[in-house]
Amino acid sequence: MKQSIKWMLGALALVVVIAGASLLYNTLSDDFAPDRLTEVPPADGLQESNTENKQEADSGNQANTEGENQTQGDEQNGETNDASVHEPTAPNFAVLDADGDQHQLSDFFGKPIVINFWASWCGYCVQEMPDFEAAYAEHPEVQFMMINVTDGQRETVEIAKAFIEQKGYTFPVYYDTTLVAAMSYGASGLPMSFFIDKNGDVVAYASGMINADTLARGISKITEPAT
Repeated sequence: MKQSIKWMLGALALVVVIAGASLLYNTLSDDFAPDRLTEVPPADGLQESNTENKQEADSGNQANTEGENQTQGDEQNGETNDASVHEPTAPNFAVLDADGDQHQLSDFFGKPIVINFWASWCGYCVQEMPDFEAAYAEHPEVQFMMINVTDGQRETVEIAKAFIEQKGYTFPVYYDTTLVAAMSYGASGLPMSFFIDKNGDVVAYASGMINADTLARGISKITEPAT
């Protein structure tokens, strides 16, 4: 009799533990899939990187200054175009595609861009990927850049490629083998997403896992006209 009572008490305790674990899981799941969309980009990583990119661009363009001045002098149209040139706020970077070809973020300026930093070992990255795949199919006007943070140790190109092939994802995947892209955007934690408009401006970002609704709202901010 005593043994039966002990068994019943043990079973009851197990039920309580399972119920508590389930409640905790649901609570944590809500915490990790909130409305994380922020309209103000992270100041430190973006501004510092943008300054460096501008300095590099200025240095690279210095050699062409004389030729540009000559051209302007020849045209003598009295117009100064430099003042009207828009300076994108999204730091530029170069990444590799699956074939090893290099692509720059600036190659896609002129259309809305969604950047997502991910890794195959990142559980929250894996959980949100089906939503990104669905959004990619739904928005052909948007350039998706699913950027794998390829550190060469915990994550390699081979590991990431195998993961994408196994899951059957079709969105464009790029490999940040130098980690320049991740560092430029301050993506020290994964996943992290950025929403860039057609002018090359960072409109919003999300740190951590996001759900389909938040992803859709981020895309709407770069595809719908401002009111």
